[in-house]
Formats: sequence, C-alpha cells, structure tokens
Amino acid sequence: MTAWTNDPLTVSVPELDPAALHESLGASWGLEGELTAVHGERDRNFRVDTPGGRYLLKVHNAADGEEVLDLQHSALRHIRTVAPDVPVPDVVPTRQGHRWVVLTGVDGRRSLAWVMTWLDGRHPAPEELGPAHLREWGRTSARLGQALRGFVHEAASYPIAWDIRRLPQLRPWLSAVEEAQRPAVRAVIVGEVH
Repeated sequence: MTAWTNDPLTVSVPELDPAALHESLGASWGLEGELTAVHGERDRNFRVDTPGGRYLLKVHNAADGEEVLDLQHSALRHIRTVAPDVPVPDVVPTRQGHRWVVLTGVDGRRSLAWVMTWLDGRHPAPEELGPAHLREWGRTSARLGQALRGFVHEAASYPIAWDIRRLPQLRPWLSAVEEAQRPAVRAVIVGEVH
C-alpha cells in the first residue's frame, strides 16, 4: 500500500508556461493547436483544438505520482472493457508510446501530464437540470458505478475530497460553504444526521 505524503487538496495547482505547453504537445504527441483552459479542481486542464480534432491536455497536481495516473488509466481501460457503451475518454500515447510525460512548471515543480480524447459536453446551470435530466444523470452515474465493480488497484486509497471516508478531515473547509448551508454540512461531517 502506498503512503501518500502530499494531499492534493493542499498542494497548489501547477503554474505553467504556455509556450512550454505548446512545445511539449508538439514534441511528445505531434499536436499543434489552440489551448483553452478548462476547469480543474487541483490540476491544469486545457482543451486542445487541432486541425484533426479536439483533445484534453491534463497537467496533474504535483502531488499526483505515477501510481495515481496508472490508477486512472487502469480504471478507464477497465470501464471500456466491461461497459464499452459508457462514455469515457481514452489516453493518447506519446510518439514514443508513453502514457504521460513530465513537465516542469515555472516554479520548478514537476507534474505529470497526458493527453486524452475529448468528450463533448458542458456544465449545465442548476436551473437547467429538470427531473428528466437528473434521472439521466443518475442512470449514467449508476452505469459508471456498475462498470467499476470488481476494479481493484493498489492506489485506490489515494486521498480525494469526494471519498466519504475522509469526511471528518474536511471540517477545516467548512468556511468555504455558504453560511446558510453550514449547519447542514456540519451535521453531516460530524455524523449528527439522523
């Protein structure tokens, strides 16, 4: 079992030089195109628009080691094997056949980066999510959960904010929640929900 030394929630996102990103895309993947930043909780993500199509360049948080990327790659491969109809991206190998490369940020920190196939979609506004949309979201989430049944990886204990086993550790983040919502969230964190 891996002992995690850095919690990715406490390590700042990579600071990157756009010219270096373009250079790495060309040298490692043979891709040239426009980079557009897309949301990432603790990583730097970019949509890459090339003449041949769109891709996602994901530069992982410096806290993520190779075991984390291998976990993610293995999970995606498992899903595509057992449930090929579930839409998940694929990792695009480098020209040399590697799954990822090491990039050095402007602050000298090293991060692993990979390119994935692009999945079209967008983040809907809450008011756009009616009952039919929520049912479809639930169905897709359930299909994804079913596809991951039986998947095992030694890095699966990797600390992420969404792991319910880590709930008590999130107490210091309570101040980030809107004040009106804090009592309900606090009750869940401390286990006072009945």
